[in-house]
Amino acid sequence: MKKIIGSLVVAVFALLSVSSAQAVDLKWVDSNRTVIVDNTVQVTKPSTKWDTQTKHYEDPAPVKWVRHVGGANPQIFLRYSTNVKGQTAHDYASLIVKRELSQRGIHVTKRQNKVINNRNVAVIEGTKGNEKYMIGVWRHRNIGFQLECVAEGNKFDKFNGEFQQAISSVKILKESGL
Repeated sequence: MKKIIGSLVVAVFALLSVSSAQAVDLKWVDSNRTVIVDNTVQVTKPSTKWDTQTKHYEDPAPVKWVRHVGGANPQIFLRYSTNVKGQTAHDYASLIVKRELSQRGIHVTKRQNKVINNRNVAVIEGTKGNEKYMIGVWRHRNIGFQLECVAEGNKFDKFNGEFQQAISSVKILKESGL
């Protein structure tokens, strides 16, 4: 019995250590519209009509914006991953992100390589059932950032401009790793 309790204590301590290592520092500026994540990346939600929902657990999507319009609401998630592969955001999108989206059941329909705010960005579009996705992908040192925008197919075109605006707002603020 003592061995079981000892093992449980070690497991809980290990879980708490991992949880604290995943903590994300969020700094909100200009009336809760722009967020800076870990002093490295900045993103601005399209308008004040988007409700901010901060997630306080070990999820690589620390920020979620929702536009309450009735029915299935359009959403924007800021996600990040550490120890990413590929030389550029374009490589990271091809090597890792497309596979991760496929594993989540999202069918990639289009990928464009762009430069936004002097950074390589891959913009991926996809579908899953009746949902449409637009995902901006950045790579900074060994960290990958994704701004994932999703809406029902019949609402997607209405919010497409706001999704593009959010993706265009992303800036890498400093050249050091997290």
